[in-house]
Amino acid sequence: MPKVRYRVRLSESERKTLLQIIFKGTASAKSIMHANVLLAADENAEGAKKSEAEIAELFHVHPRTVHTVAAAVFQSTGFRLQSTERSAVHRRLNPSLPEK
Repeated sequence: MPKVRYRVRLSESERKTLLQIIFKGTASAKSIMHANVLLAADENAEGAKKSEAEIAELFHVHPRTVHTVAAAVFQSTGFRLQSTERSAVHRRLNPSLPEK
C-alpha cells in the first residue's frame, strides 16, 4: 500500500455530478465504479471515514485502484471523471479514417 494518501474533498456540485452518473446508469461500468469510489472516499460526507482498504473491499476492487482514482482527481486541474477520447488510437487501428 502506498504511503501517500490523497484526500478527496468533493464540493456539493461534484457530488451531484457523481450521483447523476451512478443513478442514470448510462456511463461505462468503469466510470460508475470510479464515481462510487470517489463518493466513498469523500471526506466532506457525513458518516465514518473509510480507509482505502475498506473502500476497495466494499466495491470489490484492488486497493491500488482506489489510490489511483483518488490520485487522478487530486492531481487533475479540474474535476473530470470521463477520460478524453484518444483519436490517435483510432487512426492506427483503422487507417482509412479521415484525419481530424
